[in-house]
Amino acid sequence: GMLVQGPTKGNSDVDAIFDQARQLGALEGPVDQLQTSSSSKSFTGTARILSGETVQAPQTSQEPESVVHNIVFWSNGFTVNDGPLRRLDDPENAPFLE
Repeated sequence: GMLVQGPTKGNSDVDAIFDQARQLGALEGPVDQLQTSSSSKSFTGTARILSGETVQAPQTSQEPESVVHNIVFWSNGFTVNDGPLRRLDDPENAPFLE
């Protein structure tokens, strides 16, 4: 008989990159679904204390703005935001992949 076997899984490097990105808080999906809502979940503005005085709410630190990068993996490397092809085995790309 003949034994047919599928190709070996050669994407372990790519899978590791995605796993690490997820651990660091990255999200996957279409860009329109990744956009965060601009509405705040905290109260802001002027407050009144029991004596009737108005008090301006303290300025809170704003959350960092979301940044979206489009990373496409090809059989011979990857591109970031429509940039040049970067090889997975190129030492110059090692810091990006770590």
